[in-house]
Amino acid sequence: MENNNRNRDIDFDYLSNDDIVELAKPRNKLEEDILKDALAKLGDYTTAKKMANYMELSERSIRRYIDDRKLVTFTTGTRRKIYTRTILNIINLSE
Repeated sequence: MENNNRNRDIDFDYLSNDDIVELAKPRNKLEEDILKDALAKLGDYTTAKKMANYMELSERSIRRYIDDRKLVTFTTGTRRKIYTRTILNIINLSE
């Protein structure tokens, strides 16, 4: 099995949010299905807690991905929301 780590060698620190969203576009049917499910369950924008529950990860892991800029976020008031479409940047698939 080959590890399909989508963006392993990319330095997200130097990318714009638009570039990060572009990298998260589905590349195959499996990724399309994963994204469709995530959008159905989380909506277009979600919180770190909800994404952590969906991904079965800790909130700390999600926040680390945010700090690494693999997940695009914005702040509304005092709440930070994650753009759900960027979820594919943190998923490792085996084919």
